Amino acid sequence: MSTRTQIWIAVGFAVLITAVTIAATVLSKGQEGKDILASKTSALTADDWTRGNTQAKVTVIEYGDFQCPA
Repeated sequence: MSTRTQIWIAVGFAVLITAVTIAATVLSKGQEGKDILASKTSALTADDWTRGNTQAKVTVIEYGDFQCPA
């Protein structure tokens, strides 16, 4: 096989890989996931330790076991 043929084969593979990558990117953009809605009930009670605004739109609750030997 001549050097010129090898170059054309390499260029063809590069173009093919580029086209497949672009097609996969474009096709995957239209398949966004649905929004997941969290429960709107507050898990906070009056005696919970809090930091920041207790009426914020997003609340992060951390559970910890301080007696765990890990």
